[in-house]
This record gives sequence, structure tokens and C-alpha cells, in this order.
Amino acid sequence: MLMERLVSLFRWSGRLPLRRFGFSIRSNYSQKSLSALLRVDLVEDKSAEEISELWKQYHHDKDCISAVIPSRTYDEIFAKTQLCPRFVYPCPIHTGYEFYYGEFSGHLCYFTHLQQFQQRKENSTAALSITHYPEFKESKDIVLMRGDYSLQLDGLKAQFLANLVSFFYVSSSFQWSLVRQFNFDPENFDYKSVINVLESSGAKYMKSLA
Repeated sequence: MLMERLVSLFRWSGRLPLRRFGFSIRSNYSQKSLSALLRVDLVEDKSAEEISELWKQYHHDKDCISAVIPSRTYDEIFAKTQLCPRFVYPCPIHTGYEFYYGEFSGHLCYFTHLQQFQQRKENSTAALSITHYPEFKESKDIVLMRGDYSLQLDGLKAQFLANLVSFFYVSSSFQWSLVRQFNFDPENFDYKSVINVLESSGAKYMKSLA
């Protein structure tokens, strides 16, 4: 019964297409609108809590990640990513860490393995494509998020990378200073500082990835 209800509200049940990563083809990316995924007309009269629960339930068993972000938090992320759209994110592995390069373009964010990006530049393939939907930002004070990941990642790592966006762009002035340095002073950027701040933050949950 619940699934039938969700299907009646949501239009799209498959993966969103993962784009190729890079400046030269970003304008060619066809973003899926929220109306292509969700019957917006059927949920407009629902509360933010109800829409959030429907969004989470619908994506629970899908090969993607999802979240509902408070408008105030997203406003800060959006403003800062317009100023500093690029950053590198460490992901724990058995032998230490591997880095992913992430870049924002409007309400979209793409991640690719840093080593691949260094070798292939604009021909790199996105490992994770995140779309933010601000349609309910004013009326419900929430922003919906969906992230589609390739076979390079699993759901746990994809969610970890998505969480790191808030960690570096919102959590504290020091994390934000690292983002600014990466964008405006890359020659003096120290990758070890990113690992150090992550480890010193007490984010013990990241050890479950290794």
C-alpha cells in the first residue's frame, strides 16, 4: 500500500543519467527537473515533514542517495559554492585515504576520483552526481537532494561524500578556510590538512568505511 502510494506521487523509478565531468560539457548536461521525478501538484498542500518523509521513503530502496536540507543550511552552501565551487574530499579506505574532486555548478554537484581528474581533466567521468531541488525552499523551508552514483562507489561512500559538503562548507570557519585556500591559493594548499581536520573532528563514523 505504501509503495503504491509512493509510485502515484513519483514519476521516475530509475537512475538519473550520470554526466561526463568538466567545464566544456557542463552546459550540455540535461538536468532532471523535480516535476520529472515527483508529482509536485499532488504534494504542494502537504507539510514539510510529510514531503520529507515521502522523499526519504521513496528513495530508501533505490540505487541512489537522498536527503532533505533545511533552507537556511542550503542557502549557506549555495552562496559559498558560488564563490568557491571546487574542493577535494578524502574518503577512508583500507590503506589510508583516497581523494575525490568535487565541483558545483548552480544546484548541481559532481564528484570524480581525483587521480582520474588529474589524468583526464574534462574527460573524467562523474562517480557521483548530486542534484538539489529548491522548489520547496520558500514555501516549505526545505531543499530536496538526490545523488546518483556510478559503479565506482557504493551507497555508503556516496553518502559520506555528500555529508562532507556540509562538513567543509558549513561546519566551521576553519573548514571553510581550507575550501577558500583550495580555490584561491591552490599552490599552498596542503592535502594533509584536510585529513587532519576530518580526523580531529571526532567523525568516528567514517571509520566504518575503511
